[in-house]
Formats: sequence, C-alpha cells, structure tokens
Amino acid sequence: MIQGTPLEVTTHGPGVNPIAGEQLGLVMRDRLLEPLMVNREQTIAFVSGPAGAGKSTLARQWAAVDPRPRRTVSLTPALADRSTFARTLVWQLESLGRPARKTRALASTAEPTFSTLLPPALGNLAGNRATPYVLVIDDLHVLTDRACHDLLAALVDGIPQGSQVALLSREPAPIWLAPARAQGLLREYGPEDLAFTAVEAIDLFAGMGLHVAD
Repeated sequence: MIQGTPLEVTTHGPGVNPIAGEQLGLVMRDRLLEPLMVNREQTIAFVSGPAGAGKSTLARQWAAVDPRPRRTVSLTPALADRSTFARTLVWQLESLGRPARKTRALASTAEPTFSTLLPPALGNLAGNRATPYVLVIDDLHVLTDRACHDLLAALVDGIPQGSQVALLSREPAPIWLAPARAQGLLREYGPEDLAFTAVEAIDLFAGMGLHVAD
C-alpha cells in the first residue's frame, strides 16, 4: 500500500507468476482466458459481477499465463480523490517506459488544467510505453468522481494494439465504454460468464476431493 493513498498497487513483470502454487479447488478458467490471450486487437476487457463472482481470480489466472508486464491498481473507497488516482495511473505507466515528468506534474494541478490537459496527456502516455503491457483496475465501482472516469476513458483510448486494460467492477460497464464496444475493441464478461459450467463445477469438486455421482 502506498502511504497516504487508498490505492493498493502491485507490479508483475515478465515471468512472474502471482499465483503461488496450486490453490485448493481452483479451476483454471480456460474458456475465459483464451479469448483474452488470443484476441489482442480487443484492447479492453470489462469484467463485472457481485463480490465473490471470481473477477479477481480470473485476473490472477490471466497474469499467471500472460508473459506481458502487468500493473494492477486495486481501489478502495477511502480518500479516492482524483489527484491520488491520477498520480497512481501516471506512476504505473511510467514504470513501463520512459519517465513522463510533464504528465506527472499535470496530475497535481488544479482545475481547469487538470480536466483539460491531463486526460490527453495520459492517453498519450498509455500509447507510448516501451513494451506491450496489461493494466488492471480492480474494484472500479468505488470510483464516483466523474473526473476519474474521464481520466480512464482517455487512458483507454490511448491503449495501443498489443496492450490491454482490464476493468473489474461490481457494476455494469460505464457509458464511456460504448464507443469501444461499437468498434469491437471491448471484451465483456458478466456474472453469467463467470458462473461455472457443469464441467468446471465437477472439476472444482474433484479438486476439493469430492466425487460427483452421475
């Protein structure tokens, strides 16, 4: 946790597997992971569902099989102000390439500079990183500030082919994702997708040492 911020930030580089060992009863969600790995032209993944639906587990499994560097921002409600959020996004993107001092400075400016100059600068920063990457924003639903959503919309617009941003939320997709959906750039998973199929349920029980009768 960064001191004084509501954002938990984790970093995974190439070859780093954040899942330590086999977890009891864990079922790899191959049918959900394959489209994320294969359809790289879809630069945005939006995963929605209630608490416990498996959103974060899917993100961890994705990290375990994807060699691209990954940055994860897990949001919490306390003190989630726009400046903190902006500085964290800039910091995460900077860690993937060259420093961006001007953009970093904009993240601490007042209005109207913050809302007029920072979003396009953040989009440019997202698009000029040194290597393809995955950026995960977990618990998106806790963001209520319109300015924070404007920043994310600009960042999403700047994601280049080969990189992806994953948005995890308990709420439906925000309206600013509509253009990406219309352009075929958005991969969406809802509660019905996260629910186990019959085969996955059997695998889950088997992993727990339980036998399901025919």
